Amino acid sequence: MTLHIIHQQLFSLLMLFIFLTSCNGQEKTNLSEGNQLSTELLPPGQGVKLDTSAQISEYVVEVFEDKKGNLWFGTMSDGAGCYDGKTLAYFSTKDGLCDNTVASIAEDHDGNIWFGTHNGASRYDGKSFTNFGANEGLHGMGCKMLVDRNGNIWAGTNHGAFRFNGFSFVTFNIPNPDIEGEDNKAKEKKLFKNT
Repeated sequence: MTLHIIHQQLFSLLMLFIFLTSCNGQEKTNLSEGNQLSTELLPPGQGVKLDTSAQISEYVVEVFEDKKGNLWFGTMSDGAGCYDGKTLAYFSTKDGLCDNTVASIAEDHDGNIWFGTHNGASRYDGKSFTNFGANEGLHGMGCKMLVDRNGNIWAGTNHGAFRFNGFSFVTFNIPNPDIEGEDNKAKEKKLFKNT
């Protein structure tokens, strides 16, 4: 393992430990009792369960802090969680998210939260989700989102890189490098042929 990967793993474990220990002693809340996030991000009825004393999910794979200071958590199968310092709300496909595996979270210059999932991308405007998949030019698994300093919205999947044009995603062609010897795709074909 490289030193960079070890540092990332240690940082992730430290952040998870800090978050989980900060929740000790808080009362359980329930959205149906009228409790909601103190910001305007989550209108009543959004999020399926609130429970700040429980673990967020078995597998948290992404942590992101938005401009308002809310913490967002991407999970392997439980959708996304949003923690405002007092309450924790969950979003899933039942709420409009395109998939419950959220591998990446980003915020655009307009304050929209973008979720990269295993089934495309979802944009959350604070009230509803807009989903982007193959019909909107975004195809492939394992979508990772990035908003660059100029406000461009990027997505990467196992099918390549894509840039959002305001309506849909457009393939961003990256030239293949000239590498001497056998390339990874050829190695991959041989590996799967032998299995």
